Amino acid sequence: HDKATGEGTTRSTQTDYKRSSKVAGKMKLLNAAILALAAFSSNNGNFAEAGNNNKKKKNAGSTKLKIKVTNLSYNQILSPFFAMSHGDLDTPIYTLGEPAPPNGLKELAEGGSTTVMAEFYKYDAMVVEQTMMVHPGESDYIYVKVTNNRPYVSMASMAISTNDCFVSVNSLKLKPGDTYFLPGLDSGTEVNNELCSHIPGPPCGGGAMTDGGEGFVHVHRGFHGIADLPANVYDWRNPMLRVQVYEA
Repeated sequence: HDKATGEGTTRSTQTDYKRSSKVAGKMKLLNAAILALAAFSSNNGNFAEAGNNNKKKKNAGSTKLKIKVTNLSYNQILSPFFAMSHGDLDTPIYTLGEPAPPNGLKELAEGGSTTVMAEFYKYDAMVVEQTMMVHPGESDYIYVKVTNNRPYVSMASMAISTNDCFVSVNSLKLKPGDTYFLPGLDSGTEVNNELCSHIPGPPCGGGAMTDGGEGFVHVHRGFHGIADLPANVYDWRNPMLRVQVYEA
């Protein structure tokens, strides 16, 4: 009787173990499916990134920043931004009190063009060029990746209803949570004659660029209504730009 009972107990134990193994196997498959679905959702439908250890190692030490720029002026539109992440630069976008460097600042500050600046920095930086203007009281977002080798961010945009006013983030180590209020700057490359023939933005549409400016980068004096446009419409008070930093 004891022997029969022992054999019955052994068979029952083996059956229970097999059932438990099957259940455990099914649970593993279910968990794997749930994890795969979660990875699919969190990676915007891209399974290739889910669980890719090489990808994680490659991105170690890098952060993608979401930078919100807000135009604080009353009636000055800001041109599409030039932005980049970089290491130490021999030629920053500008230095206050010094002449504008030959890095495309003149072309950006007088005409809103980022072409020369992007070409100048393309070997030393990770360059981003925006396509949207930022209107008064409105915001746009710029996405920049910073790394251990490129921890600094620089950005620039023209106030397009001026001769050569621009706003800029100049070689800053931005981090999520940062907020900056920045003034309008004068590139010092064009006389502030306020003539429509030299102002690219509305209502002018001029394209002429001149030499003979102040000769150094400084805080802009504003718009004074000395020629074709009224000061009460196109002047501003600093700060001209707010910059807020988030992790993307």
